[in-house]
This record gives sequence, C-alpha cells and structure tokens, in this order.
Amino acid sequence: MFSIMPLLTLALLIFAMFIAIIKRDDKSSLGSFLLFILLVLLAGLRDGSSMPDYHVYVDYYHEVTASLFNPHVEPSFYAISKLASYLFGEDPKGMFLIYALLGVGLKWFSLKKLSPLFFFSIVVYISNYFILNEMIQIRAGVASGIILLSIIPLYERHLGRFLFFIACATLFHYSAIIAVFLWFIPIKSFNKQFYIIAIFAAYIIYLLNINVLNSFFESISSIPIFERMGSYSSMERRDRFEITPFGPFALSRLVICLFMIRFSHQISKHYKYANLLLKMYLIGFISYVVLTPFPEFAVRICQLLMTTEICLIPCLIYIVRPLRKAKVYILLYALLSFVTNVMFTTYFSFSL
Repeated sequence: MFSIMPLLTLALLIFAMFIAIIKRDDKSSLGSFLLFILLVLLAGLRDGSSMPDYHVYVDYYHEVTASLFNPHVEPSFYAISKLASYLFGEDPKGMFLIYALLGVGLKWFSLKKLSPLFFFSIVVYISNYFILNEMIQIRAGVASGIILLSIIPLYERHLGRFLFFIACATLFHYSAIIAVFLWFIPIKSFNKQFYIIAIFAAYIIYLLNINVLNSFFESISSIPIFERMGSYSSMERRDRFEITPFGPFALSRLVICLFMIRFSHQISKHYKYANLLLKMYLIGFISYVVLTPFPEFAVRICQLLMTTEICLIPCLIYIVRPLRKAKVYILLYALLSFVTNVMFTTYFSFSL
C-alpha cells in the first residue's frame, strides 16, 4: 500500500537542507524550532495503516491499558501507555506522540552536544533514521537516542552516568543492554589496521557460513531480559525478512567505514569524539555482517550503534576543501540515502 509518509518526510528533509544552508548552524533559530515540532507531529500523528508494526503497537497499547500482561514490551511501554491513556483516552495516537517527542527530542538534544555541524547532522538523521526510528521501531528509536546521550559520559569516563543512560535505554528496549560493553573499548586511540582486518574477517565469516551463535542465543534465552534475543535464532523469526552484507545498505556503509578509517587521524585532530563514534559505527557494521543469519538481532545492533553516522558524515568538513564543497557532498549523500532507503531497501521491511 502506498504511504504518503516518505513524501512528507522528504518535504521536511528539503526544509532541513534549506535551514542548514542559510542558517550557519544557528541551533536556536525559529526554523530549528519549527522543524523540531514538525518532525514530532509527523511521527506522532502519522497514519500508520501502511507502516510495519503500527497495528502491533496499537494492540500492545490496548492490552496494557486493559491491564493485560504482555511479556514482549518493556516497563517504559507500560508507563507511557498508561500516561497516554490518562491524557488522551483510548486513542493510541497519544502514545505514538509521546514516543515521537522522546525519540526526536533525545536525538535533537544529543546532536546539539555532539555534532560538529548540527543542522547537517539533522539532515543525515532525517534521511537515514527518522522513518525507521520514529515511525517503525519506536522503542529502539528512543533507546538509540539515549545511547547517543551516553557518549559524552563514556568519553569522559564517568561510569555512573554512563550506566544510568544505558539502564534507561534498556528500559525502552532490552537489546540496548549490549551497549554496556562500550565501556571496555579504548576511547581515544585508533588502530586502523585492526578495524580493516576485522571488517574483512567479518565478510569471510559470512561467506564461509561460520555460525557459532545458535548455542549462545539458546543459552541466554532463559534470562528474562534476553528472552527475545534468544528467539532471534529461530527460523520463524529469520523468515520475517532477510538482509545481506552485499546489498545497497551494507555496501554503502562499507565505503563509509573504509573512508572514515582512511581519514580518521585527520578528523580526530579537529573533533575529539571522532575515534569513539567511529569505533561504535565500525562495531555496529561488523556485527551487522557477522550476524546476517540473525537479521533482527543484526538490525538491532546496527540501529543502536551505527546512529553515530549522524555525527560522522558531517566530519567531511574536516577532509574536503573548500568547505562549501564538503557541505554539498553531505547534502547529496543525505538525499541519495533517502531515495535509496525508500526505493530499494528496508524502511518497510524492518520489524519489531
């Protein structure tokens, strides 16, 4: 069924591009505020009849408001559904609106703190993540926003604040618990050779069909917080959709990975978060390739960690000269990504 959502999103993407060009990164402008409100309203008040999982969330909402237990949703979903029911009654659009406000708001706030070029990061966010995060995988979308918030305490080695953010993210989607392992990666150093070898090793693992994760998934499935992860190894779950490390999404991200590795030293001289964000991105991509036989798990890890792309793509300003050319490249990348996502890939295939 045709959906008008991509067309409306494209209109907001063009509006964001216009602001990025004329406002010189004025984060507090009227245009910025208007764009934020429009994104929240579009995601929260959308017609979800042609969107994956929309009706699933509606069913979840009615179950929760009827005080029925649902083992598939996190505590935050219960709290938000109860709040939405109190404020808006039986109409689930109130629940979607709250999730949209949280999903867009958390990323907006994070990017103000993290991004080297705020509005250009917003452009990349709208082109690659807005529909998927705020209209389809709304719980994981909020979790990814909270993980973005955790990057500064992670970089500054504030363990308590970092664990607080990861705990909050896990309350929105249990898979976010995987981000706790980010604490153990080296923050400031970057070994180019290691990550290049790791990428090609991931492809070799995929091509040789080396599968060592079935037993792992089965072993953790008895733990409540990992119960859904355990189900990702079942054939029934795998048959819901397929992914490939040789499709448009994966190959375009492979190019980004190799490009960013090539210029990582140059970028990190200007942008202190570069190495950490790039490591998260690379770990997300390598996980996507290795976990291809488990598409839902692969997509989940990818979604949680590779959202750092929103900050990494604008780092072209540290590589390409003149600056105007770098900005044009960022806008072209965003536009091409949006068209590719809508036409060829996965907005309407990814699911809960």
